[in-house]
Amino acid sequence: MQQPYDPAATSAATSQGALVPVDQLILDVYATAPVQVRSRILSRLIAKVYAAAPPATQRKLLGHLLRPLGLLSLAVVADGIFAKILARSGWMEQNVSLEDVQAIQPGDVVSLVDYVLQVSGDAINGLAQLLMASPNLMGSVAATVLVTLLLQRARQSRLADRELD
Repeated sequence: MQQPYDPAATSAATSQGALVPVDQLILDVYATAPVQVRSRILSRLIAKVYAAAPPATQRKLLGHLLRPLGLLSLAVVADGIFAKILARSGWMEQNVSLEDVQAIQPGDVVSLVDYVLQVSGDAINGLAQLLMASPNLMGSVAATVLVTLLLQRARQSRLADRELD
């Protein structure tokens, strides 16, 4: 049964009493937050999108996030769950089975993303294309906000690279 529309669930009141959509609030907070808080916002959003995604998309998300990490790195993330999965399925293929996807909790994804952000921010930015290719996710507020943030990050990264050249 579908829940009735609740404006409070998708909006928050400003000091003037006007409603502001939650997605805009997240974007505003992210824009003004310190780097550590931005990283936490991204990891939580990615985990939320992961939890809402169908198993095939979860598998693609994990594959993308695991790609920049080595087996030793993965041994320290989320109590080694990702290293165990890849060791069992064949490290070189980096295949995550649909059965393994079911064992991975959003908290594990948060740990993975936190680690990937330290190693390769570009790997995180690349998630935007993967998410945009999944039409069933783009109806989600979390996925829409995440794609917006990822595209902003990628654009800022390209601008910073140009300034260095």
